[in-house]
Amino acid sequence: MVETIMTRSQTPAARLEDLPGELPTSRHLLDVDPTAVAAFWETDFPNLKSDDLDENAIWRDMLALTGTFRTFFSQTLVYEAWSELCQLRKPKNIHVNGDQARIVQINSDHSWIDIPFTFETTATDPLVECSGFLSVYMDGNGSWKVWMIRTILENLQGQPPVDVLEARANLATENTDTADNNGASDIALSFNNTHFQCIVVGGGQAGLSVGGYLQSLGVSYVILDKYPDVGDSWDKRYDAVKLHTAREYAHLPFGRLYNANLPEFLTREQVANGHRMFVDTYSINVKCGMELVKSSWSKRDKIWTCEIKQSDHIHTLTACHVVFAVGAGSSKPKMPNYDNKDVFRGKILHSVDYKSSRDWIGLKGVVIGTANTAHDVADDMLESGLSSVTMVQRGSTWVLPAEHYLATTAHMYNHITPTEVGDRMNFCNPLAISRKVAMIKLHAMAAEDGERFDALEEAGFKLDRFGDIISVLYDKLGGHYVDVGTSAKISKGLIKIKSDAAPTSYTPGGLMFNDGTELQADVIVFATGFVANLRELVSGYIGKSVADNVDDFWGVDGEGELRAAFKFPGHPGVWFTGGTIGHARFFGRFIALQIKADVMGTPFTRYEKYLPNI
Repeated sequence: MVETIMTRSQTPAARLEDLPGELPTSRHLLDVDPTAVAAFWETDFPNLKSDDLDENAIWRDMLALTGTFRTFFSQTLVYEAWSELCQLRKPKNIHVNGDQARIVQINSDHSWIDIPFTFETTATDPLVECSGFLSVYMDGNGSWKVWMIRTILENLQGQPPVDVLEARANLATENTDTADNNGASDIALSFNNTHFQCIVVGGGQAGLSVGGYLQSLGVSYVILDKYPDVGDSWDKRYDAVKLHTAREYAHLPFGRLYNANLPEFLTREQVANGHRMFVDTYSINVKCGMELVKSSWSKRDKIWTCEIKQSDHIHTLTACHVVFAVGAGSSKPKMPNYDNKDVFRGKILHSVDYKSSRDWIGLKGVVIGTANTAHDVADDMLESGLSSVTMVQRGSTWVLPAEHYLATTAHMYNHITPTEVGDRMNFCNPLAISRKVAMIKLHAMAAEDGERFDALEEAGFKLDRFGDIISVLYDKLGGHYVDVGTSAKISKGLIKIKSDAAPTSYTPGGLMFNDGTELQADVIVFATGFVANLRELVSGYIGKSVADNVDDFWGVDGEGELRAAFKFPGHPGVWFTGGTIGHARFFGRFIALQIKADVMGTPFTRYEKYLPNI
């Protein structure tokens, strides 16, 4: 198949809250045998009839049948697309795993049965192995209806399993809190080869994940990282940084990196040590101290020529594919400009340049922003002994108590459930459905925690009590705070909040606000976020003509699918990856599978019927 270059403008972002998708209203199913229900559907599946589907049926496909990521809404669209693609791809060896069927109970109004299944395709390359879930509920007439289908690409037929890589050591026996820092130093900085099937730019969690999956599939690759050592993308962050997601969510592919001896919220050193262990255990091909300078695409040869800088030397490498894993959301800072900056006598920096507050003992500290990083910096200032710490809040902020977050994810990420199983539970739902489920669970807990939030508001913090975690992650890529302890310090007045006016200009001793008040400061840290659009971040590396034909990265399209992430973004040979550690780990496998299919000469054909008209 010949790839076509996208010449249309970039896909506009949609809002998740505007997408269709409703949870089924169904009675409690606790007295229903899910195995028997699964057996009922085994005879008719996959030859679904329109009447089998609920009128609000949803189907999300992850490269299994559509060759890309698609979500179809409504009985009509699901039936037509499902019927056409089953006819086209001809699934066989369909096995409904009735013994694994389970009841999903969200609350007293919403419940259904998830029925796992597997299948293979027999027509149109590439031939693939897939899994899925059929979600059924009993309607008001006592009839079982399919309300959701999820289909997931698992492997390419006849190829090694993407999720398996032989390790040199047993990960579970090591404690990364004491892991050494020698993993990167053993990596040779010379190139035995100058051509690879894939170059991965960036050696953090996203790049390491993709590289590991490419290795499992036998694709020749190299990961280029600008930092001197593996793990530095974490190790060189500010000293107080911790993950705001659970330890069991933090693993990279193929095995657990972090054992139960480590804290629930890992430090930067622990994360970095885990990445070094990953590279050492699986012999991942990383070249550190290497920075991409520029690249050019040959349309005739379908090859990238990349100039790589190592100290004072320039290497020229070529590749069929380039994956950008350069840390969208944490590399290019955004920082507001206020008047009279030159008159301020203190220190100004963005959080990207922040390391520690230990040298500022006794000074007056101000943090601009109130999301995760801002809370970390303010807490570090307080613990370091600054004479005062004030957070400047420019808009209301959703505070998600860490215990609420843990309660909603513990069934997916724990020391018993395999990480790959948790990932499928977490990431395979249509985002419109994940959003509604998360809001039901988190809002119920927030309603029970009123005193905690009252105390924050009394301290002057402008609070969103009932947030939307899916929209925060996929529409905004952050802007919230997972409360791992700093909110209590705000409530007690240990950290002050300035939320009643906006900064307008600097003064010699601090900041002036639009209500005429002045806030004294010796050091001001801007925790105001980063440019999250990878297309913008990498345009200088791939050239304007290519960048103009690549879609914007992140934010969702009219089906609720991420734009440009983990799939063909509009130009051949370019791939974008990023997001949280979980996104990098789970979705990196899909990038590797698409690249493997291409180098085999059987690239995925993307099904583009019924695309939303936006």
